[in-house]
Amino acid sequence: MIAGTGDLPQRILRACSSQGRDVFIIAIKGQTPTALVEGQKHLWCRIGAVGQAMDALRAEGISDIVMAGGVTRPSLPSLMPDSMGRALLKRIGGSLIAGDDALLSRIVAFFEEQGFRMLRIADVTDTLTADLGVMTHTHPSAQARNDAKRGYDILMTLSPYDLGQAIIVSHGHVLGIEAVEGTAALLQRCAHYPHAHGAVLVKLPKQGQSEQVDMPAVGLETVEALHHGGYAGMMLAAHKGVMIDKTEMIARANDYSLFIEGMMVGA
Repeated sequence: MIAGTGDLPQRILRACSSQGRDVFIIAIKGQTPTALVEGQKHLWCRIGAVGQAMDALRAEGISDIVMAGGVTRPSLPSLMPDSMGRALLKRIGGSLIAGDDALLSRIVAFFEEQGFRMLRIADVTDTLTADLGVMTHTHPSAQARNDAKRGYDILMTLSPYDLGQAIIVSHGHVLGIEAVEGTAALLQRCAHYPHAHGAVLVKLPKQGQSEQVDMPAVGLETVEALHHGGYAGMMLAAHKGVMIDKTEMIARANDYSLFIEGMMVGA
């Protein structure tokens, strides 16, 4: 596992442990939580030390890789790439300053060309992805479904521009579209708008987005933000949307009479 920040790497580690699967962690200096690697086979390396990471993976006999957690995009001067890192930078080219999907897709392709298989989170465990259909006691109203459909259509239309993965819609009104601020800030911002009560959060992968990286993720903090903002619930991509605290999220949403539903999303 190439591990970044946040709770997702720890959740994947627990899922693998419950399956009896051994995990070797590539920990990124200055980004991966130190606690994650305690008691685990791991290697600390700079973000530009791609060759060092690949050599360690091959030495461990590893062919399958999952990428999990956030990574702060480094500045060019801070990269200090090794020879393999320079080859990756050449492949990435202008994507380093472009959208996340273009950048990450090229990184995935580079690792696969080196003989590694990049896994989706769903390939590792289905305990962290959204189910198809309503997962909560509360079901979305007809209006909420209409708002979710409008949000879906807009996000799919915006996919070529590689913007955010989330949108908030209320009674046909678009309250906000996620940009660089992230979903938590989007929810906080839109909660103050007049139409916020009963609004729906739709969070989906972009069309053609690589499923190995940057899948749209939500957690307990998302449920809390929905509750405190007076929202109705959220619509996620079935089998693709990541639910970091799935069981706890559903239980908390039930306590708050919020809905969580997984919808089918095309490639």
